[in-house]
Amino acid sequence: MPLPVCEKVFSAVEKGFLSETYESLCCLGFLSKNFTSKCVRARDRGFDANDYYHYFLRRGERFVIHAKKNRNVIYNGQICNIMDVALRYKVAYRMDFKDKKGRVIQCKMSCIPVRLCEFPSRDLVLTVVYGFGKDPMFLLSNLKTQEKKKLCHIITKVYLLRWRIEEYFRFKKQQFKLEDLRVMSLESIRDLNLFEYFKIAGCWT
Repeated sequence: MPLPVCEKVFSAVEKGFLSETYESLCCLGFLSKNFTSKCVRARDRGFDANDYYHYFLRRGERFVIHAKKNRNVIYNGQICNIMDVALRYKVAYRMDFKDKKGRVIQCKMSCIPVRLCEFPSRDLVLTVVYGFGKDPMFLLSNLKTQEKKKLCHIITKVYLLRWRIEEYFRFKKQQFKLEDLRVMSLESIRDLNLFEYFKIAGCWT
C-alpha cells in the first residue's frame, strides 16, 4: 500500500482559496523541492492541462500524463486530434499485465513522436496502449531513449504503478468508512484524514 508524501484536504469556500490548479501546483512544488528531478511524475487525466505541462517542461522534470481524448497534438507538422494520430499507427509492441485477480491482460502499444500545440518546440512521446477498456489509453511523456520498445514499456509500467494510489484512496474510504463520518468543520475533516493516514501507516492502533 503506497503512502502519500504530500496530501492536503482543501475546500473551495475556505478563506484564501485560489483554485484547484493552484493547490495542485503547490503540491508539485513540494515534490520538486524534496525529490530529485530524476523521479518520474505520473499523473492522471486531471493533469492533462497546459499549466502542468508548462510546470514540468520549465523545470526539466520527467513526466507521464494520461491524456484526454479531446487533446490536440502536432504530428508531422500538422495539428491533429490525439485519437486520429493513434489510428494512423499499427500496434508495434506487446506487454502482458496481471490484474488484481491474477488475470493476464495483453497490452498492445505504439510509440509516436508528437508535440503539444502550446509548446511546439518540445519533443514528446505519445504512447497508445490498448487492452484496458474499449478505448485506447493515451500517455504523453518527455521520457527519452533510443529504443522505442523499451520506451513504450517504461512509460506504460510507470503509469500502471500510479494506479496503486487509487487503491490507497479506495481502501481509506472503504476500510474506515470515511464518507460516512459526519463532522462540523473543515479542520475536523483534516484531523480525521490525518488519523486514517497514521492507521494505514501502522503508526496508530
